[in-house]
Amino acid sequence: MDFLNQNNSIRAIFFFNEHNQLNGALGRQRSSFAQVTRKLEDSLATNNESLQKLDTYLGAAIEGWSQ
Repeated sequence: MDFLNQNNSIRAIFFFNEHNQLNGALGRQRSSFAQVTRKLEDSLATNNESLQKLDTYLGAAIEGWSQ
């Protein structure tokens, strides 16, 4: 009977260890995903600013040509 209890305890330790490792990996994935999301948001904001400047320059050029 002691052997069965020890075996179950060892299984429980391995299970919780694996569970903790998976949770740690999931946490790292979430952190990595958040970093990529922030970089994408920054990049989109920069692209949006560039497009707004281009729109202003093209608008001015078209007005200049049409006069």
